[in-house]
Amino acid sequence: MNCKSFNKMLLEYIETENSGMLNQEMKEHMEACEKCANQYEEMLEVKASFRELFNAPSKSFTPQNSEILNLLDNKYYKKSLRSKILYHFKRNKYAYSVGFAFTALMIIALPLMKNFVSNPSYAIGKITNKQETTSKSAALTNENSINKYDIKGKNFNGVLLEIANPKKIALGYSLQGSKPNKTTSEIAKSYGAAAAINGGGVLIDAADNKAFAGMGIHDGNIVYSNMKDEKSTETFIGFNQDGKLIYGKYTLAEVKKLGIKEGITLSMGISLVENSKPITLSSDFGVNPRTVIGQKADGTVIMLTINGRREDSIGASLSEVQKILLEYGAVSAINLDGGSYSSMYYNGSVINKPCSPNGEQQVPSIFMVMQ
Repeated sequence: MNCKSFNKMLLEYIETENSGMLNQEMKEHMEACEKCANQYEEMLEVKASFRELFNAPSKSFTPQNSEILNLLDNKYYKKSLRSKILYHFKRNKYAYSVGFAFTALMIIALPLMKNFVSNPSYAIGKITNKQETTSKSAALTNENSINKYDIKGKNFNGVLLEIANPKKIALGYSLQGSKPNKTTSEIAKSYGAAAAINGGGVLIDAADNKAFAGMGIHDGNIVYSNMKDEKSTETFIGFNQDGKLIYGKYTLAEVKKLGIKEGITLSMGISLVENSKPITLSSDFGVNPRTVIGQKADGTVIMLTINGRREDSIGASLSEVQKILLEYGAVSAINLDGGSYSSMYYNGSVINKPCSPNGEQQVPSIFMVMQ
């Protein structure tokens, strides 16, 4: 018999008095262990003192005498804080087991519930964001900052940039005659831009010849245009002298009055967010590669591309793109030309995954972030 077994049997003996005498094993152990022998004597003293206190010499200390046993516990275990704590847990182990299990469950469940409430769950799966350069909640540190985020949905992925200074946005273009002759990254590099997305649309005839669509304004000047009727209204997107994003249907004269510094007309431009509210869409136009530009209340410009037509990313619907933009605080946002023309350049390389087998496509213009 060891000390642990002795202590257990001693407690049973003191509490139940089942035999009125120690068994042989306990006696032999006390002869060999002075500590346990002393403990036995102390227990007898405690037992005697309680009988004297309650004037009940014949009182049986059985498990049913809960009041006596509790007093005995308190009397004996106050001599050792460690023993008292351990015995307390032992006598209440089932209650503590339930409490610990409930606490562990809440520790696991509360963060999940908080995440569910703070971030919407979308129709085809939750969109999560992993930022590569800084935390999403962190403010842009200076007027030239660009924050980069990875966008992940159930069936798509993409990249989003936040540009702190809207006045850094400019229109880049490159045309050979009336035809686009450079890709987004090539145009961006020619201007020494820090980042860029594809901008103006491309017209393709029956012979697969490409030409620019609409009009482009750079530094307040019209740099290309195939608008034959200056009084007709065209869908226009651009930035004025103060860096505010302007979108709507305007005539050429109205565009000039708006003080547009950088901008383009769009044949397929679709407003997604206005005044921080999602626009009701007549169609989602399927799931496709997307390019979008938007702006937050503090002027921060959002550039977003969604990869598509790939095994790891089939593309996103416009309503899914809306939800991403609203999550990032867009007050206004417009869908640009997407599909095989969707491309994003940043820090010297193309960072999205163009769906064309040939990679980037030649485009007439880009929205770029100047250094």
